[in-house]
Amino acid sequence: MLAAFDAYLGKRLGKPGGRRLWFDHGDRTLDQFYAPYQDHVDATLAGLGWRKGADFDSRAYPGAAHNEASWRVRLADPLTYLLSK
Repeated sequence: MLAAFDAYLGKRLGKPGGRRLWFDHGDRTLDQFYAPYQDHVDATLAGLGWRKGADFDSRAYPGAAHNEASWRVRLADPLTYLLSK
């Protein structure tokens, strides 16, 4: 599965070019399985020239689940990041 991420990102993503990406996950329910995949995607993006904190960000939210209630609590974070200059 990790090879599929690499192949897709390597062929399709390209350089940031002013674009920004946001990733987040909790550590409950379905989200408990995301961390190793997100770490790999972070490393792949960095290898493609994307800078964490500038071109992309990924955050883990301890205690958060994969559901609307958890997403509502942290909604301001991705909106602030993606809409800031």
